[in-house]
Amino acid sequence: MRGSSWWIAPRRPASSRPGRRISSVCRLSRSTALVPSPGRASAPGTSPDGVAACRATLIDFLAAIDRGQATAALDLFTDDASFAARDQQVHGRDAIFAFLQERETETDRHTVHVLTNDVVRSAGDDELVLTATLLLHERGSDGRFALHRVLDTSQTFRRDRDRWRIRDRSTQPIHPPEG
Repeated sequence: MRGSSWWIAPRRPASSRPGRRISSVCRLSRSTALVPSPGRASAPGTSPDGVAACRATLIDFLAAIDRGQATAALDLFTDDASFAARDQQVHGRDAIFAFLQERETETDRHTVHVLTNDVVRSAGDDELVLTATLLLHERGSDGRFALHRVLDTSQTFRRDRDRWRIRDRSTQPIHPPEG
């Protein structure tokens, strides 16, 4: 199957619906069909279900952080997971839990993680590597969110027990700070 990025199959253009405004906001429901993005090559052996499950796991992790419930995401990691963030390398669930617990204490830091340009780099029956660009927005003292960092991310997922979990996660700034 071609396509490792997914797009929403349009039902009917908003502009063709009488009395409807065109909106740039996309709302997904359980009935929304995701189809492979045209022209994007995917890794051999990539199943749409595996890709969707891995992407959902990553989004669940980022959403837990944004909602101030980072420790709720611990179950999304394998027991032997490695995690790189904030110039730290963390190994194992206990260390990841401590990292996530520390993030939860930062109640004055409000973030929104936006994931884009995700591509499956390799896939097998029990492992999948997904890279993506992460746009990290932080809320300023004026209450507005502003783009804080743009990061290249790489996640390796492993099928563990009955679901896909994060085995390894790393981030690198696309444009490191000067100085």
